[in-house]
Amino acid sequence: MVIQGAGYANESFIHANGFLGRSFGCPAIPKSISTKLINKIKKGNLLFIYYPDRKYLNGSEIING
Repeated sequence: MVIQGAGYANESFIHANGFLGRSFGCPAIPKSISTKLINKIKKGNLLFIYYPDRKYLNGSEIING
């Protein structure tokens, strides 16, 4: 997986464009925190990333136990 600092990963971009940007599936994070975050998680961590889709939320065994 690639995690990258992206110039568009900020609230100003979201407000201007209505979406965060296009990272083609890789997590894009604000450049201002990218180095610190990447160094913190680089030795092995799990990221759980999802879109709050109603079908997923209702049927997920992870969320609903």
